[in-house]
Amino acid sequence: MAGNGNGSGTGNGKADGAARKPITVLIVDDERTFGEALEVALDREKDLRVIHVATDGLDAVASATEYQPDVVLMDVSMPGMNGLEATRRIKQCDPHAAVVILSGHDDEYMLARAVQAGAVGLLRKTQAVGDVASTVRRAHRGEGHAAWRCVHHNPNFPATSPNPPWAPLRRPWRGFLCSLASKGSMR
Repeated sequence: MAGNGNGSGTGNGKADGAARKPITVLIVDDERTFGEALEVALDREKDLRVIHVATDGLDAVASATEYQPDVVLMDVSMPGMNGLEATRRIKQCDPHAAVVILSGHDDEYMLARAVQAGAVGLLRKTQAVGDVASTVRRAHRGEGHAAWRCVHHNPNFPATSPNPPWAPLRRPWRGFLCSLASKGSMR
């Protein structure tokens, strides 16, 4: 099932008199029912078009290479190649791909691991469909939430290290260090 998105999401499908190209989305989830339900929900958005639903990491990498989606919604936990490894491989082939990790787990280190893999966002599977659609739009525009920007974009915050020095810290200390890093106070 592919979407028929045709617009800017304003309801009229036009922006400044011209139709906008829809944001193309690749969904990757080993739970086919979840992936297809997400596809149906996102296809209702006028500015989004699901181009494929993959069910494993290998299919994700092949599909991303073939379809070159604007945004990839990637399940993190899959048998075989997990979502983080698939994200790494997709980013190697297409550095501009916007991958958003989907997780059903409340793992406090998932954000750092997703950043290390090259993802631009992290979304819990329990989020409302409207939140998923707005996250896809933000990922396409290159935006992220404040904590994500702090970890991902600050050169003074060593998130890309295989064993970041802040990883064993408890959440309040990580937040404190993140706020220092965002102000350029960490050297």
